[in-house]
Amino acid sequence: MNGYFVARVKGPSMMPTWHDGDLLLARRLQQGETITQGDVCIARFPDVEGLVIKRAMTVLPKRGVFLLSDSHLCTDDSRRFGFATPIARIVTRLWRSR
Repeated sequence: MNGYFVARVKGPSMMPTWHDGDLLLARRLQQGETITQGDVCIARFPDVEGLVIKRAMTVLPKRGVFLLSDSHLCTDDSRRFGFATPIARIVTRLWRSR
């Protein structure tokens, strides 16, 4: 399973799709591979520590990906931090926390 790893959802930002504590299977992006609109990905915002799980809304190859939370109540996404660099694509949920 080269390139696959398990990620845990932290916080409510992706509700109702996924919940805090859910385990997701992710696949690292290969060189030249892109995210498309609607994909849920793991990404890194410049100047922000750690990784996030968000939904891709706009993909601009030279700028990165504009990401939004599924929960309209959470704004810790591209509206606050700008474009992000995608690291991996979410494949499926492995375990639901509730």
